[in-house]
Amino acid sequence: VDKTGVQIAGMNCQTRSREGGHMVVRKAREEEAEKILALYRSVIDSEFCTWNVYYPGEEEIAVDLEYGNLFVLLDGDGPADGEQVIGAASIVPENELEDLPFWKEPEDGKMVCEIARIVISPEYQGRGLAKTLVTSLEEVLKERGCGAARLLVAAKNVPAYRTYLHCGFQTAGECDMYGDHYYACEKVL
Repeated sequence: VDKTGVQIAGMNCQTRSREGGHMVVRKAREEEAEKILALYRSVIDSEFCTWNVYYPGEEEIAVDLEYGNLFVLLDGDGPADGEQVIGAASIVPENELEDLPFWKEPEDGKMVCEIARIVISPEYQGRGLAKTLVTSLEEVLKERGCGAARLLVAAKNVPAYRTYLHCGFQTAGECDMYGDHYYACEKVL
């Protein structure tokens, strides 16, 4: 059990929501790809989102699934047909963020990974579930031997930025990428 009360077991994390529902964080499955894509699409054009109909898309989902780097947050009290996918996030071991000039390298020489494409279903936002998802992925990163986690958050996405700071991330710098302004955040694990 980690410090947030999330049970970590075989990369399957369980917790209870504030409303008492049963939440699970685990590796995504191929049969959930359409639900994850629908989840990504559900936040496009929202106030804080910088995504579009092309990104993230089927290609990112397929690659993340192939390498076991896509995780879902499930509401076990979802529809009668089973658990509802209410969140998703990916671990990216190699990426274009590595070349940003302000990152600190882990003193122990361990690998650094990015947490990317973090999304919570609009009807579940504001309940602390992004923090649950991120802290669960931090445990997975530790198990995989990562010494630090990095992420980009759009400067206009104030709620997400605050969440990452509450998770212990620090702002390493700012950059303009993908047509938007971002805060680059990192955390030693």
